[in-house]
Amino acid sequence: MKQPKIYNTEEDLIKWLKYDLNKQRKKIAKNKSIKKYLVKNEELTLNIGDKNRVGFNFFTIENFDRIDNYRIKVNFEFDIRKIINKLIRTNNNDCPFYINANNIEFNEITNIASKYNQNVDYSYSIFNKEVYSIMLNFDNYVNFDNSIFKSYTNFSSCYFYNGANFSQVSFQYVDFRESNFEKNANFSGSNFINGCSFLLSYFNKRVCLSLAKFYDYCDFRAINSNNIIDFTNSEFYGCFDLTDCNCKGINLNYSEISGKLYIGERITSKYTKFIFISMEDIILKDIDSTILIENCYFKYMKLKNIFNNGIIYLKNIKSANIDLYGTVILGHIFVINCEFKNLKNWQTARIFKHEEYKKSNSIKALEYHAEETKLYKKKLLNKPNKTLKDFGDIFSIYLSSLYSDNGLNWIKSIFMTILITFIFFNIFYIPDLSQTNIRPCYYKYYFSSLIKYFIPTDYEQIKCYVDTSVRVNILIKIFGVIIYFADKIMFWYGSVQTVQAFRKFSKKE
Repeated sequence: MKQPKIYNTEEDLIKWLKYDLNKQRKKIAKNKSIKKYLVKNEELTLNIGDKNRVGFNFFTIENFDRIDNYRIKVNFEFDIRKIINKLIRTNNNDCPFYINANNIEFNEITNIASKYNQNVDYSYSIFNKEVYSIMLNFDNYVNFDNSIFKSYTNFSSCYFYNGANFSQVSFQYVDFRESNFEKNANFSGSNFINGCSFLLSYFNKRVCLSLAKFYDYCDFRAINSNNIIDFTNSEFYGCFDLTDCNCKGINLNYSEISGKLYIGERITSKYTKFIFISMEDIILKDIDSTILIENCYFKYMKLKNIFNNGIIYLKNIKSANIDLYGTVILGHIFVINCEFKNLKNWQTARIFKHEEYKKSNSIKALEYHAEETKLYKKKLLNKPNKTLKDFGDIFSIYLSSLYSDNGLNWIKSIFMTILITFIFFNIFYIPDLSQTNIRPCYYKYYFSSLIKYFIPTDYEQIKCYVDTSVRVNILIKIFGVIIYFADKIMFWYGSVQTVQAFRKFSKKE
């Protein structure tokens, strides 16, 4: 009997399957030298699809263009439970057979509360109408790769115990709410055209949603995962809701966002804990593109090389580390009530500084400026083959930190200006203390000389000091002149630092 290319009725399919199963039993019995009735159902395959295409790796580049020519059509409401019960005369909902249903065009399929004991292959199939596959148990591998679902699809409350492959699948709308995936779940390259729901689903192993396209509202709320959720190279066009979830981390590298992406916890008193979130080289394409991350705790936040035309909200975030290296902000990034223990580089601090200036929050901006300066110094110190400019920048940063904590502490700035001037004066005053022959009229009174030393435009002391009549060793004179003018420079520098620190409450970029 030749396998039909079209099943118009359930009886047509049953007739073919009985013939094919009987043929398989005979072959297995002959190979094992046993009676035909001793062959177990678990050893048999339901060849609903083309029996010559059995196997998950059958479709290759060489015969890919022939797939449509070999597609089998099922023109009745397909219910695997009824078919199984008619084949093995049982009323339970278990399916002991390996199911080969690849490359089939189904008009309608209903499958509720069944259990599949063997592998299931629906790859390269087309589902023209609604698919109701509710409360199914898949004990072994299930494969739907490269299939097309043209209408509403329901896989809610299903259990996938040994891996599920939905890669390169086109869904109109699919519902996986409250489903469990015990092994790897693969949705890479799939299109969710009118949205999807994974509400309250559980992923025990790796879940891959890379290279996927998400349209409309995609509901990933309250999912649980013992591993990372991978959205690498995906595209988000609608509203993507990843709130109230529990997982190790989220990978959004190289993705494009044209819609809205929500990550975090809706309850403000509760924090969702992640090990990391990675958003490297993502693009927010337009002003309506939005990322909102709120009420989260991260050990590491990697938001590198983001090209942001839209808006990024970081709200109520606690993170041990954050990295914004290479990110370009043409839109906005709002940081609200966040705690970042460690900014990974000076570019990260600079981005936060600019955004605080945009909000006229000068005090917070100066704090980020101080952190930026500190991290830039660290970078220069670790830089190999330093130039003269690098050494100059390092020295300048050290001075700014010494005087005023990089423009943040005016009290320290005044104190350091007075202290350093006092120290320099005493060094300058040493020749008189050692009873050299400098004219007493200028160095006789210590206190009055100190006060005059604090006058930045008074140079009478140095004029006397370099007078040729003053018999002091020429090296001491040179040293004294250097100290004198160095202190004048330091005094002016300290004054500028003090004014800058005073103005931190009104400073604008």
